[in-house]
Amino acid sequence: ANSSSLVNFTSIIPPIKVNKRSTVKPPIILIISGPISRNMAAALQSTYDAVPDPKIVVLLGSCAISGGVFADSDELDRSFLEENKIDLYIPGCPPHPLTIANAILDFIGRSKR
Repeated sequence: ANSSSLVNFTSIIPPIKVNKRSTVKPPIILIISGPISRNMAAALQSTYDAVPDPKIVVLLGSCAISGGVFADSDELDRSFLEENKIDLYIPGCPPHPLTIANAILDFIGRSKR
């Protein structure tokens, strides 16, 4: 069985309570979970530009962080990673679901301080 299907995230991540009178918007998390190929680079940049601030950019897994087994491929386009701020790197191949949840909760907790 896939370990990701055995994790109940609703018991790990508490629901986000939004005060309707508040003008503060919760951040949108943009997760990049694989290598960025040449044919997807423009679509990724367009998506990033379309997401309103505040946003959190997460690289999820070895393929997103370093290119993984595709690291030496001419088809990779790393320009997005060089031109934009990456907020959180979560290593693994693939990262365990609890690692993902813990990393995001820890990051959100740190950024509130």
